[in-house]
Amino acid sequence: MKIDDVVFVYQLKEVSDIMWHSRKHGHRKNQIEITYFMKGSGTFSDESRKYRIFNNALFINTEERIHYVASDDLTKPLSYFAILFSVDESETELMEIARSIELGGPVKVSTDHRFFCEELRVKVNSGSRYLMISAEHQVMQLMYKLPSINIVNETQSSHYHIEKAIKYLSSNLTENITLEDLSREINLSESYLNRIFTKNLGATPMRFYAKLKIDAAMGMLETTTLSIRQIANRLSYSSEFHFSRQFKQYTGKTPSNYRKSTMNVQ
Repeated sequence: MKIDDVVFVYQLKEVSDIMWHSRKHGHRKNQIEITYFMKGSGTFSDESRKYRIFNNALFINTEERIHYVASDDLTKPLSYFAILFSVDESETELMEIARSIELGGPVKVSTDHRFFCEELRVKVNSGSRYLMISAEHQVMQLMYKLPSINIVNETQSSHYHIEKAIKYLSSNLTENITLEDLSREINLSESYLNRIFTKNLGATPMRFYAKLKIDAAMGMLETTTLSIRQIANRLSYSSEFHFSRQFKQYTGKTPSNYRKSTMNVQ
């Protein structure tokens, strides 16, 4: 199998972007697309069915079905990842799994699939053959896990609080939220928040928030013509320099170099 593209769409609300991403489209023979929605309001439709999009919904489409995304509430813009990959004629089992999940409708997955998608995108854009091979193995592993994936039990208190915290942080990427702000919003102590985030997501809440901002910036660099200064201002960085330094720390590239690399890939 071979990964063809990994795209991140952050807050789909610009008219031109909505028209582009809402177009009806299909894929070439032996191609499979995974679409993972993190949040937002809209529908996902194929030739015969329409589904409401929900947080952490994962859809799969093969070359056999025309499909499209429709955003229906601009106050709740969609944010999602799309992973497109091709399988060989001999990889019949992977295609069978994809078609089975496709027919069964969306799968609800855990929040940590966001990290999975972020990691894939970084590897695919790295230019490293070894990291690309690593990414391809990760996608293959996910495909084999999906038929029996465990749904996150949101009645468990730690998962419930994490989901609530992530929702708050994701909705305030244009602000400068502190751990104290988050603690007050979720009504939990700062130490407990640090502990459950680190245990379940491998990062403190503030490090997670920083990654969310960088992820949003990556999406803006890929899908908009906003200048680096405009992106820094929109995400409430103290300066363009601070933004660039943080961006390079997380991605290994400056914002301008990252934008150039994604243009080359496309």
